[in-house]
Amino acid sequence: MFYLRRSLVSSCLIGCVASLAALFPVLAQDGNRFGFLVNDQNLFPVRASKASAVTGVLIGSRTNPQTTVDLSAVGNADWAHWGLTGANSFNHRSGVTQQISNFVPLGTGTIQQFTENPSTYSWSDGTPTVAASTTDTGVYTIGPNNGFQITVPADTTQRSLKLYVGVSAATGKLEASISDGSAPTYVDTSLVNTSATSVAVYTLNYQAGTSGQTLTVKWTVQTAHNIWGNVTLQAASLVNATPADNIAPTVNIQGLKHYVRVSNQVPVTVQSSDNLGIDRVELYVDGSLLSTRNVVPNIPDALITFNWNTTTLSNGKHLLQARSFDSSGNSRTASLAVVTLNSPASPTTGNRITIVPNVSYQTMSGWQASGDTGIIELIGSVDYWNNTVLDANVELGINRVRVGLHSGIAENSADYYGSFLAVGQNAPNPTWQAVRDNWRVPINDNADPNSINPSGFKWAMLDRQIDKVVLPMRQKLQARGETLFLVLTYVHFSTLNQLHVDNPAEYGELILATWNHLNLRYGFVPNALEIFLEPDNDAANVSPSEMAAMIVAARNRLVAAGYAKPYIMAPATVSGPSARTFYLSLKSANAAAAGYIDEIGYHRYVDITDPDLQLLRNTAEADGKRTAMSEYGGGTYFDLHSDLKIGKVSAWEQFALGFPEADNGFQYFYVNGSNPSYTVNIGSRTKYLRQYMKFIRPGAVMKGVTNSSASFDGLPF
Repeated sequence: MFYLRRSLVSSCLIGCVASLAALFPVLAQDGNRFGFLVNDQNLFPVRASKASAVTGVLIGSRTNPQTTVDLSAVGNADWAHWGLTGANSFNHRSGVTQQISNFVPLGTGTIQQFTENPSTYSWSDGTPTVAASTTDTGVYTIGPNNGFQITVPADTTQRSLKLYVGVSAATGKLEASISDGSAPTYVDTSLVNTSATSVAVYTLNYQAGTSGQTLTVKWTVQTAHNIWGNVTLQAASLVNATPADNIAPTVNIQGLKHYVRVSNQVPVTVQSSDNLGIDRVELYVDGSLLSTRNVVPNIPDALITFNWNTTTLSNGKHLLQARSFDSSGNSRTASLAVVTLNSPASPTTGNRITIVPNVSYQTMSGWQASGDTGIIELIGSVDYWNNTVLDANVELGINRVRVGLHSGIAENSADYYGSFLAVGQNAPNPTWQAVRDNWRVPINDNADPNSINPSGFKWAMLDRQIDKVVLPMRQKLQARGETLFLVLTYVHFSTLNQLHVDNPAEYGELILATWNHLNLRYGFVPNALEIFLEPDNDAANVSPSEMAAMIVAARNRLVAAGYAKPYIMAPATVSGPSARTFYLSLKSANAAAAGYIDEIGYHRYVDITDPDLQLLRNTAEADGKRTAMSEYGGGTYFDLHSDLKIGKVSAWEQFALGFPEADNGFQYFYVNGSNPSYTVNIGSRTKYLRQYMKFIRPGAVMKGVTNSSASFDGLPF
């Protein structure tokens, strides 16, 4: 039994209305006056012109691009793509008058082609290349004030230009202006990534005050955060006038989670986006309209906060719905269930659990699973159940996923797993046997750990885990207003070839190569690095001093390359009681390495008693570390309760997300059936774990408690 209490935080709108209005009360440009109109939770730029002045429109916004963009579909007037075959490659729409110019280089930087952009582009009506499918190419230039400039026609016709760009270790600056000065220049410097890559699409809705004008757009490096800081340019699309709109807006309720407890006055923040503009947002409670906010003018992205008085409702479950309408009348609704608690509970009698609110313990990081649904070996069948398993785990409450980096598959001159994928059949088969024979046999990329040879690393298995589990889990959690915590775990159960153990610099090189690959291909890096899976496993037998050297090598190599200091998890011992002694030996061997550890992890395959858990907790708290039970296939809610109460863990994992195996507790959900019909079933142990995982969410803090009877054992969060 546990008690859940969460706090609600009100969102600050567009950098805070009050502060923006004070900072920019009036701006003057070309004899006209510009200011801000605050209208019931919304902030919009407004323009008051002299009677003789002509009025144009230039409204800009920035959002995340789609994973795949069909330029032929999104650019009815024209489109452009750069970098398909080289730095000078320029493709645009055929059969129309060209309107998007080729870029003009700005500054003194060299224009270069790149690949592995996080978003890809396709088209079917281009010139000189007629068609392309999911190309990940583009162009970039390095250094402050270097960049690109393009132009498009502008007149009294309404147009919408989308520009697909990116930054790497840089702050980008976008400037857009209309040649007749009939609208204020749009400037944005919000796209920033100090060490890795980020991409965006800018939407510029514009209309000149007179005919025969030009919209000029510049995209440059405002600040380079290292010597490689650069901006990228991939594509653009242009839409004339307002096309027929059959696309409903997106809408989500921010800050609140399913079954959150609320009371008194509750701010409800709704985020909504639409390709052509949001008209209004409505808030409903139990099917009854509570309030409406009109969005004037109809902007593509709106953030609106309603004030909800929950005291008028009975205590208990209620349905909260936000419905967004675009300017064409299309609508979409986001729903979540909340629980109101406004009046004190009736006095209890008999046995009692008393919460001590001024006593706080660990803050929950989340609920973890190994990112396996069968996607590694059952490639001919897994797509029949994979998405259902992921949905079930998100509903369960899983928000941390652990993916494995197998030593001999990742660093090798041969692509064994790529060959297995090419066959397209479930294991076992000869190509799978080659994977098993070699995934603990790394082959050094070269003799220099300070020089990465790209051909010496193979990423097919890692990419398979990212594509099939991590990316969809991220999207599903984002739809709920949550984020996925990605853990990369180094796996090497062998004492015969310990390349990365015997030479820590080679381990650091492997981890940096992995970070570089994920950053370049996906635009993100892992949230955490688990240094070595089960070092006390007899098949591995890694010593505390060896692990310490690996920690230092990986941490220093990543930081030297410009990445943030990684969140480090160690030692992840197979034996629960060994975690504390391993950590203390590691600390004795290398205090700096111990200082880099953020989370002391342990497994329960050799059970850990309550006194040993208490000792581990005391050691972790003394050194300012979190604790985590990071794997126990078959773990029950008794284990979980003990780990939370005594070990004060911030994260907990049973094992895999799901698998076609018996209900043995090594997966949260088990799969039955055969191609193409499968059923996904909740594990018998998972039913009880769910009572913790679903309701104790990341950020929840465990509070003190007293129990009046040994029959009760409360865990309040």
